[in-house]
Amino acid sequence: MIEDILEQLQLWVVFYFVEKILICYLAVHYHYRRSNVGLTRTKDVHNALITLYEASLYLHPVNGSAFAEEDMIIRNAKGDVQASARMRVSSYLARLGIDGYSIMSLFGNFISDAPEAHWLRPGSSFSVIDRAWANPTSARALARRVWLSLVASGNTALTESDIAEVLGPDREKEAAEIFNTLDENDSGDIQMEEFVGIVTEAGKTRHNVYRTIADMDHCINTFDWLCLIIIAVVMIFFIGKPLARPAPCDHS
Repeated sequence: MIEDILEQLQLWVVFYFVEKILICYLAVHYHYRRSNVGLTRTKDVHNALITLYEASLYLHPVNGSAFAEEDMIIRNAKGDVQASARMRVSSYLARLGIDGYSIMSLFGNFISDAPEAHWLRPGSSFSVIDRAWANPTSARALARRVWLSLVASGNTALTESDIAEVLGPDREKEAAEIFNTLDENDSGDIQMEEFVGIVTEAGKTRHNVYRTIADMDHCINTFDWLCLIIIAVVMIFFIGKPLARPAPCDHS
């Protein structure tokens, strides 16, 4: 009888691993088919914005007065111009003269010292853009800062030559790739309102993808638990059969 129970337990373990592999396949397959196009587009826009934002910071540093209002909105993760009534930890640290971003970046340096690394570096361009995308207000402020700092004085549209001039002669190919990524209608220039729309729409798309992934994960987890319950009920039924079987009588 014990041997039968052990065999049933081994069978349950096999079913368990098969079920987990099936769930992983469904999750990966669905997320790839549903989100790959949107994530690829937003990744390209994100990489382009990183380069343009860093160029904007080079021309107009954050501590300057040219884009003081935009920088305040961009730095605020919620995208609000007015400060929240709820005091955050970063505000307490700021009163003490401590920059919370610098403290967090200190831990990020233990992970990687590469300049392009962004893990635990809230002040990096990657993290700044990712936070700005969380709110349309901050996304619009980011777009205005980048567009106004790159467009040549007197011009009304952003062109490939503007990007190439800022990045330098050694990065003309990169400038062309960035402009092609942002110029969706192949018009040859990008108006300010058009650029704002590109940035905000990319942010909405990215966060919609995240919400879709979270909702689908909830459905997949529910299906996972349902499968586990069915497997458990079936295995309890089969394990209970040898236990209910009467032991053979010893007539000797």
